Amino acid sequence: MNNKSYYITDNNELLKLACTYDEDVNINKLQIMVNGSAASLPEKVTIEYFENQTYKVHSVQSIVLAKDKFLTLNIDGLSSNKFRIKFESQYDHPNYPLRINNLRLSTDFSMHNFKTRILTGGFEYDDTENEWSKYLINSDLNGTITPGNHEYWNINGVGSWTSTSPTVAPSQKVIQGGNNTVTDWTYQETTNTAGFRPVLFIDNDHDNTEGSGEVVLDIVPEKETINLNETVTADLVIENISEIAAEDIKLAYDNEKLEFVGFEEVDGMKLVKSIEETENEKLRVIIASKGEANIVNEREVLLKLKFKGIQTGEALVDRMMCRVTDGIAMERNLADEECDKGTITIERLMDVNHSGEFTLLDLGIGARNLFKDPSEPALAIYNTDIVADGEINEDDLLEIGKFMLENPNYETNN
Repeated sequence: MNNKSYYITDNNELLKLACTYDEDVNINKLQIMVNGSAASLPEKVTIEYFENQTYKVHSVQSIVLAKDKFLTLNIDGLSSNKFRIKFESQYDHPNYPLRINNLRLSTDFSMHNFKTRILTGGFEYDDTENEWSKYLINSDLNGTITPGNHEYWNINGVGSWTSTSPTVAPSQKVIQGGNNTVTDWTYQETTNTAGFRPVLFIDNDHDNTEGSGEVVLDIVPEKETINLNETVTADLVIENISEIAAEDIKLAYDNEKLEFVGFEEVDGMKLVKSIEETENEKLRVIIASKGEANIVNEREVLLKLKFKGIQTGEALVDRMMCRVTDGIAMERNLADEECDKGTITIERLMDVNHSGEFTLLDLGIGARNLFKDPSEPALAIYNTDIVADGEINEDDLLEIGKFMLENPNYETNN
């Protein structure tokens, strides 16, 4: 057998990738990247377009690819609603199947991202909420084929692995198709009677921003109200999105009411780069997950931001821009509605002796009256119950000491 491809035709010779649009689009560039061995690199690419009910060859180009680098091919404004890209292998050897890891197709000057992976299958035999059922069993591709068409999908005879584990056997994987029917369903741990059927997914978002309708990036202060000169931590949170490997985020904050103090990294995330423009009220952070185990698939704290309240009032910490990637092919900006802001209210806490600021004298008054009832008439002139728990205790002393050290006007802090 002439084994040159992952996607195979009936004669097992070529890797063929096809994409269909609802209407004609203009194609001007194709970008290709691989990360396999040199023997797996394609040496020729054929670009075809659909016209008058048949595919026609637009161009055939010899290519030289370098591992992990994009090669860009110009296609001079080719217009159609269907395209097919064929790759020919560099070596005719069963141990070196042709490999394509990343494709980008540029239409009307907008770059489209492609991701190749196997489909999901049903958790049960009668489970139809999966990609195999949606695309291979039920889809007519906008009226162009009969659903489940073997001549189009080449699905009969050999089953196809899916990414789904069946409910009854979580350690195994579902196999769909084969036995001359597209609806055949079974599962195995290993077998030599099933193959891989990668499918090409295309991000058709022309402005590279696709809103999900849910908040993806949020800024969550640990306390919504703080005292003047108090420091608060705000979590930079990502949620309602999956398979995210890195983020590039620009933030703005009210520097009249907040002073940026610093960052604190969290487990599983690496702060790759931070740029602080405190005079311009801006921060920029670039964050990367530490390996596949830390890829974002649920609510995660990316980074902790620390601010100090320097003026009373309500202060905003807002997102200016956020870009995310899955580390495979997708890279996009979050839409405005996918980003929320954090609000921090700064209040002036009355000091013990009502002088307007905390000093050592406030601590001394608290120490002299420790364990007394703060409502006693003799203590009514003081604000000794700082933590507001109905008594003067050591917690009050600790709070007074903290505010004293945060007071920029306290003489020994200068």
